[in-house]
Amino acid sequence: RIVEIDIGSLSGKSREEAATFLSLSIEEAIHLYRIGEYDYTSLGGESFQHILDRTQSFLKDLSQRKERCVVVMAHGGLVRSLHRVITGSVSLVNEGVANAALIVLEYA
Repeated sequence: RIVEIDIGSLSGKSREEAATFLSLSIEEAIHLYRIGEYDYTSLGGESFQHILDRTQSFLKDLSQRKERCVVVMAHGGLVRSLHRVITGSVSLVNEGVANAALIVLEYA
């Protein structure tokens, strides 16, 4: 449930190719992705709501475990989703998530 978003038939395309296919500028495509306003279901992929649903399901199951400290490794899209579900904030949208970043989130 914490794998990166499925973008369907856009998979394997460069950002520029995907933006052109979607009739958007590269900046618009990246911005819509980062703020969670995307829906790739028509391309055989997922919507942002799918990502939030599986993130919430993952966190619910995780909260049932006896361990109180867990390390999760994930791609940036899932990190933003986890952050949004836990904090309700979209602040990582503008800040971004650097490769190999360590982000500590508390979920009770």
